[in-house]
Amino acid sequence: MEWDEKENRLTVEGEKLEPAVRTVGDMMEVLADAKYASSALASDSEKSKILYYMHRNVHKPEDEKTLAKFRRRYDVTVLPPAMLGEEYVKTVGHYHELSKKGVSFPELYEVMAGTAHFLIFKRKRIAGKDFDDKIADAVLIEAVAGDKVFVPSDYGHVMINPTKRVLITNNIVEWKFKSLYEPVGKMAGAPYFELAGEKTVANGRFAELSPLSKIKARDYSPTLNLGLDKSHVIYDLFARNPEKFAFLQP
Repeated sequence: MEWDEKENRLTVEGEKLEPAVRTVGDMMEVLADAKYASSALASDSEKSKILYYMHRNVHKPEDEKTLAKFRRRYDVTVLPPAMLGEEYVKTVGHYHELSKKGVSFPELYEVMAGTAHFLIFKRKRIAGKDFDDKIADAVLIEAVAGDKVFVPSDYGHVMINPTKRVLITNNIVEWKFKSLYEPVGKMAGAPYFELAGEKTVANGRFAELSPLSKIKARDYSPTLNLGLDKSHVIYDLFARNPEKFAFLQP
């Protein structure tokens, strides 16, 4: 797997993949820097600037049947460095839809290159209802190349690139769940924003916010408890032992 920074194109097994992209225009409702958002809105060239690249269902031909049998999907996301005004470049952010058991589908990420800050957050649930403006838990997880990060059920998440290097991550999930962007969009972003200098500020749209915890991926117990081999990438671990990824099904 190779990322061409000149062409902004991912090559896997000699094949150049066609990505889905997110532009500055797609991010307008979740930006922290209102001044930047206003100026970007007035500029067609800035609005159309591509911020990150998403490659869905990446796999080797010989692994297609195994992925289908176990209902898994493997994705690769590339987030080049950029500043959105005072804010580090990030993904839009979303939650996952609920499974039949009433909890959302979890997800497992891995950093392949660069450094990622995963902001994960959980809404308060009262009498079976999730409140988008009330956050029960919020954690910022720093992950470097080789680190894996588990996003548990019922947590929303945003991925941030706080460096000047290209960030490349992969992830494995249940193959047909839906990502829910509306709850994040209506709150004008995640519960916290990360600005230059790794300064985190609260999103004032929220009625209740849990304090933000910060931790290194190597110390994050939900990932450690999975017992995954740290010396191999997610894709190879799944291909060798797909049954070990049963934790992706709530």
